Amino acid sequence: MDARATFESDLRGLRAWDIPEEDARRITQPVLDVLGGESAALWDRFSEVYGLMQDWLPHTENFVLPNAAHGLMMQNPSGMAERSAGFFKRHPIG
Repeated sequence: MDARATFESDLRGLRAWDIPEEDARRITQPVLDVLGGESAALWDRFSEVYGLMQDWLPHTENFVLPNAAHGLMMQNPSGMAERSAGFFKRHPIG
């Protein structure tokens, strides 16, 4: 991971990103909304954001990944890969 790029570019872009609820509700693509089962122990707002995505995005598939917090793919790679593969099988790209 390139920490410099993350802090100088990615996070700046994320902070500037603002999508109103009415625009989010118009998104028709399926969304896999994943919450680490241990995420609330790190920051209680992770659960709040998880719920917000369910409310705002009409085609959300919700999944709580056990034995993981914010580092989903590193903490439970097989669980995340299995669920992601299933999601993309049900919703192929292209």
